[in-house]
Amino acid sequence: EGSGKCKDAWIRREKRRLFSFPSAAAGVGVTFVLQAVSISIITWSCLEIKKQKARVSRLELASERTCREKEKLNQKLRFILTSTNFCPVGECRLCPDGWFWFQEKCYWFRNDTELNWEESRRFCQNRSADLVVINNPEQQAFISNLSSSFYWLGLQNIDSSWVWIDGCRDTLG
Repeated sequence: EGSGKCKDAWIRREKRRLFSFPSAAAGVGVTFVLQAVSISIITWSCLEIKKQKARVSRLELASERTCREKEKLNQKLRFILTSTNFCPVGECRLCPDGWFWFQEKCYWFRNDTELNWEESRRFCQNRSADLVVINNPEQQAFISNLSSSFYWLGLQNIDSSWVWIDGCRDTLG
């Protein structure tokens, strides 16, 4: 009977050891699942942050375009309000006498070359206008066809980069 007690004690110890192993394994499994869930949440959060940054970037670009459009409209309004030739005798025109209308803008060409770039720009600004900013090839062709061989553009070299006076970089090359 003595050896039976030892055998029973050994069986009880083995049962305890075997039954405690699954609970440890279950703990490791739960830990693994929690880590996997955490990694998934972090990955999803990073993707959402990237999406938000892209949205912010698109909104900033849209805001910049809106700002430029607003400035163009304000410039047109100032021009209209300060021009005395716009609505003579109750008949309103898009441009004052001697100006040309093209792509929703009025253009005026001065034939002499006595003014430098800064003086020409000031001359335009004193008339609620500015030097031309060329936005597309059609506008460039229009200006080339109507002007003399020499004219000032609203393009300036800033830190070795050509930039239009409206802040846009030259893309027409």
